[in-house]
Amino acid sequence: MPKIATQTSDFDFNVEQVALFDSEGRRSGFYGNQRTDTGAVLGVTSDRYGIVQHGSLIEAAEEGFKNAGLGEFERNVYITGDGARMRTHYDFKDQTRALRREDRQVGDEVGLRLTLQNSFDRSLRVSFALGMLRLVCTNGMTTLENEVSMTKKHSANVETNFLEDAIKKAVSNWDNAVAKAETLTAHSIEHEQGLTILGNLVRMGALSDRMSGEIAKVWNSPEYDLDKDRNLYNLYNATTQHLSSGKNRAAVQNDRYEYASKVSETVLKKLTKAAKDKTFFGKLTRKPVAKSDDVLVAS
Repeated sequence: MPKIATQTSDFDFNVEQVALFDSEGRRSGFYGNQRTDTGAVLGVTSDRYGIVQHGSLIEAAEEGFKNAGLGEFERNVYITGDGARMRTHYDFKDQTRALRREDRQVGDEVGLRLTLQNSFDRSLRVSFALGMLRLVCTNGMTTLENEVSMTKKHSANVETNFLEDAIKKAVSNWDNAVAKAETLTAHSIEHEQGLTILGNLVRMGALSDRMSGEIAKVWNSPEYDLDKDRNLYNLYNATTQHLSSGKNRAAVQNDRYEYASKVSETVLKKLTKAAKDKTFFGKLTRKPVAKSDDVLVAS
């Protein structure tokens, strides 16, 4: 049986499409997607946009996990936009991989995470996003694998066969995601280079000054022995640890969830590009120099 830990129970409500009219009382051809409990309108769509209820989707997905034999999972539901958007993390801790470097085990184990997504405002497809969970600290890590759609379009019908195929496809991408993480572990850097990268990520708009400083604190004083190696993977771990720990954990679980997810994905994209592109790596690790107007620029 699954082990369920739900962060919010505010997902099991119904939404219906209500016709919208123009100023002269004529049908506009658009519909408001309205909660039946609070009356809040969560989005405006055409009648071709099929509504998929959050609760029904979660039920169907979990039946699909069972049929796919993925084993026990922990579930955390995140609702944003007054219910307009839903993301549900499923962590399968029995589905693990050990990250390796040059054919030797680094020691960091990651578990499979699937994030079920749905929306009533057209912002999210009915889909799975692939992620990872560091078992040493239970921090979530995103991946750059493409989302896997669960429907041929955003329709009200989530067919069982199509859903199970989506689960299999998402899981099949996991090896690719692990390989990309191993690319980061293999890319060693100097400690000071890590701090320079954080500063340059600020100048690129990927991080705020404040967040860069907080991540630097984690980078300077790793909490786990596994994080003492100086490489791009552990610099990313410092980012996720800051986003997921302490007072930030409560914030991430609520209104700042989407912001934290965006930061995590942006940093991962930059570091992954640096691991593959020597020119970009040089740009990220180049210390800024002061010009006569005291503005710091990359040399």
